[in-house]
Amino acid sequence: MEHPNARLVFRDNNGTLLARFNDFAWATVRRVVNGIDTLKFQLDGQHRHLDKLATDRLQVEYWERDPDHGLGWHREFSGHYRAEKDTQPAKRQTVCKAQGDNALLARRIVAWYAGYANRSAFTSVRGETIMKTLVTYNITAAALAVNGRDRDGTNWPVPYITVDVPVPSHSPSASPSRSLSPSASTSLSPSASVSISPSASMSPSASQSRSPSASASPSASQSRSPSASASPSASVSASLSPSKSVSPSASKSPSASVSPSASASPSTEDGNVVDWYCSRVNLLTTLQALAKVGGGDFALVKSDLNSEALVWDFRFYPGQLGRDRSATLTFAVGRGNLANPVYEKDHTDEATVAIVGGTGDKSARAVVVRTGDDYSAANDIEMFVNGINSETTGGLNAAGDKRLADHVAREQFTCELLATPNCVYGRDFALGDLGTAVNPFTGDTTTVKINAVTIDVQADGRRVVSGEAATP
Repeated sequence: MEHPNARLVFRDNNGTLLARFNDFAWATVRRVVNGIDTLKFQLDGQHRHLDKLATDRLQVEYWERDPDHGLGWHREFSGHYRAEKDTQPAKRQTVCKAQGDNALLARRIVAWYAGYANRSAFTSVRGETIMKTLVTYNITAAALAVNGRDRDGTNWPVPYITVDVPVPSHSPSASPSRSLSPSASTSLSPSASVSISPSASMSPSASQSRSPSASASPSASQSRSPSASASPSASVSASLSPSKSVSPSASKSPSASVSPSASASPSTEDGNVVDWYCSRVNLLTTLQALAKVGGGDFALVKSDLNSEALVWDFRFYPGQLGRDRSATLTFAVGRGNLANPVYEKDHTDEATVAIVGGTGDKSARAVVVRTGDDYSAANDIEMFVNGINSETTGGLNAAGDKRLADHVAREQFTCELLATPNCVYGRDFALGDLGTAVNPFTGDTTTVKINAVTIDVQADGRRVVSGEAATP
């Protein structure tokens, strides 16, 4: 069946167009904040483009439009073909699966030894800087053994990945206000080499003017923000709660997918100040964990190959991937745009005190004690954390905070979102947006984040859009 408002695009590993067509049986796109998007689609076993699935590192895109609501052609999915399944109930059918561009980040680990300053261990550094430093030194031209990495990490897709970031030196005495940016940040050349150059815009005074409270905040090793209860592996500066981060500007909102472009994202040295330790952890995994406390989301965004050279740009989105629409966007059962609400309160796995043991033996062993946000004399629940791999007090603090974050009392509202004529995906809401949901169990309103969106183009031509939201 031909779908007039949707199409698939195949490109080779250099981005050259191989096919553009709309005669697929069905397609399902699932987009996830800070995760790996997926695209599944079915082709007839004799489809004229089926042979192109054998193309090495085949790039797959899904484009759509919604003329009834004024939305023109835009790319909703970009990724690489990864799997297929052939069946023959009556005639051959092939179901294909592609993974989104963030999957490229999972091809590398943080291949730096434990405690390597500003490569695998970060102390009082902003979330954006940590993220872009990890990407720079593990999946760009700077991912070199000569720099101290376990091995060169410069094979594909490294020549096509750009990042522009204030990168702290591994020397503690060096100034962190240095910018590491591919020389192709303006020309978008895939053969760009990475160079270090001073960046006036990233000077300490510039970063202070963006966050006046930052200079007054306690150090990450001394205090924990309430938001740190969500942290899997960090301690966070108290004055920099993610819930209070500035929403991204329109140029950084997910509506950018309507006109996808990988022009190098400007570095703002944004996000929360955290301590972070991630030696030899998968790169995507640690970025996902860091996003929970780092004060923003991230994405690897491919250029619009209709007008630009092939580049994937690593981007940081202060606050959240989308826009804060909580003042204007409401989801409620009575409005027909909220379904399957779930409200949970759970104290069964709670711990409020972490006793963290570091290096040493018996009475000489380093020990720190961390308390959670819900600690009180009436709520004193201890746990032990083995922090033997942490060599500093900050590292022990972060290890304790991580475990406490995994054992907080949970109170969460989740729901399914439904697109309606008055609540249109791409016009009224987008992936990563903040909105307001009415909790039908309590009658209260709460801010929710749209963490996933699914677009289902069915075999009969219908298009169904749904989303998943939860309290941040």
